Amino acid sequence: MSITDCTLSRRTFLSNSALLVASSCTNPNPPFGSNHDHDTIQTVSGLIEPQEADFVLPHEHVLVDFIGAKKASKSRYDVDQAFGRILPYLREAKSSGIQTIAECTPAYLGRDVQLLSRLASASDINFITNTGYYAARNGLYLPEHAFNETAMQLANRWIREARYGIDGTQILPGFIKIAVGNAPLLAIDKKIVEAAIITHKETGLAIITHIGAGKITAPRANAGLEILKIIKRENMPGERFVWAHAHATVYQSALRQAADSGVNLAFEGLTSEEAATRNAKLVARLYSQHFGKQLLISNDGGWYHVGKPDGGKFKPYTNLIKWLLPKLTAEGLNDKQIKQLTHINPKQIFSI
Repeated sequence: MSITDCTLSRRTFLSNSALLVASSCTNPNPPFGSNHDHDTIQTVSGLIEPQEADFVLPHEHVLVDFIGAKKASKSRYDVDQAFGRILPYLREAKSSGIQTIAECTPAYLGRDVQLLSRLASASDINFITNTGYYAARNGLYLPEHAFNETAMQLANRWIREARYGIDGTQILPGFIKIAVGNAPLLAIDKKIVEAAIITHKETGLAIITHIGAGKITAPRANAGLEILKIIKRENMPGERFVWAHAHATVYQSALRQAADSGVNLAFEGLTSEEAATRNAKLVARLYSQHFGKQLLISNDGGWYHVGKPDGGKFKPYTNLIKWLLPKLTAEGLNDKQIKQLTHINPKQIFSI
């Protein structure tokens, strides 16, 4: 049976959700779809038109804390110090033509929407934040309630954030970010995926999923294929799902199967020119197979590490422009095709 077979109408589902009923009614942000009759993108500063997003980086990070869910806290870092360290990199990105960044750090791993709001104002960059949980790494970054609650109960939490705000603010998420471990998927992995699908169906938000961990192995690729089966079972449109870190899958048959199913494939991990060369070849190959509208490119940059002196080594947001775009041109992609990757495709993912 589908996890959503037992749901009633959308209105009944929302009215029966204890978490939603308990939410404050004073937030001026109305529910998705009630204040516009065309696509918009939800940023930490409010709704924008898709054309305002311009050049989009769909998978980046600002601040991360790998201490684990039990100890993660804003008290572990000086937010003003972090702000000062991060801002110059954002201004560099802005001056390079980047206008919008999707920040993929989930709750309990360093998500700080108030910091994002400050950075957005200071850099004039549109930030898109997320709802969802990170189940990879044996659940180290999951709160205790994630193990005890059902997929529906977890979804209710995320839907509440999507409709009423994150962490007591009026800042709404613009997508769902989850992560799962390697195959075979654990029960907690499957529950997180199911909760994300329920949330998507109630909010329209796209799902970006970190798949697997560790070295490039068959279990990592097979975890993605397991998720494709869940997506099919739940009748979720593949175009609203993103397989993140597709560059980490050397099994071309798995990527081709994913592309054939209609899901989007994201290529990031730009830690070197060699990585950019690898990604350019992968993207060009899939583009030649007529999957250009399903491809995303980003840096997976940033990473102010809580607990490291001065946040550790920060990864620039401009490696994509410096390394990847020229290599895509060398692989034969023209300006229109590259714009499909940097402008059109990510806008479609984040439009609601």
